Amino acid sequence: EIPTENASGSTKLTPESFYIDDAVITDISATPPSPTQSGISTNFEDNTAEGWYTDGSAGSSVKTVSGQGYTGTYGLLVSNRQAFSDVPKIELKDDLTKGKTYTYTAWVKFDGASSDSRLVDITTCKKDTSNPDGLYAQPTDAYLVPVKANTWTKVQGTLPFDYTGTLSSYIMYVEIANENPYIADAYNKDTPIVDFYIDDVTVQENTKPAQMPIQTDIPNLKDSLNFPIGAAVEP
Repeated sequence: EIPTENASGSTKLTPESFYIDDAVITDISATPPSPTQSGISTNFEDNTAEGWYTDGSAGSSVKTVSGQGYTGTYGLLVSNRQAFSDVPKIELKDDLTKGKTYTYTAWVKFDGASSDSRLVDITTCKKDTSNPDGLYAQPTDAYLVPVKANTWTKVQGTLPFDYTGTLSSYIMYVEIANENPYIADAYNKDTPIVDFYIDDVTVQENTKPAQMPIQTDIPNLKDSLNFPIGAAVEP
């Protein structure tokens, strides 16, 4: 209503039409994520490992290789591998926001005979107050993904990021499941250990809107009105 002045000099309120547009309701109680907690994107085009490392067998290493990128020039090679644990790793504990769900993506390739193939995983290891020795998890759909030799293959899945108490470490790595004796449904003791490449590895917040729950406490219309209701259908 709009205040107006009448003949006696007093003010009264009179109804008026008005417009609104672009109304937004914002949760001001939530702390926005830091720009450094929005995930990672590594494509090795600066000719560095961009935080990736390996800490397995002596002599194993990660290095960028020109002409071996899925896109661009450079890919990251895990070389001189001697054991299943010689894998590329990256620390993510300062790059993700608690309570968010993330999509993990990595492009993977290894050199070999055209008939060769491997099963590849993306795996995370979380160390927090409840799991000081580490809790392992694979993003959905990023488990036992078939990869043919000499062919770049996308390994991708989603995983919520959460922890209890203090988070001391949250590591992501890419592994060949056939080499790992702890993965019973993939391990083959005769699988040769091979070097492999990764490229265009990203961890991005899943921004798909959450599905609204179905409201179940809506009263029956017949119980809410004080007069009878019904429907008529003509033959």
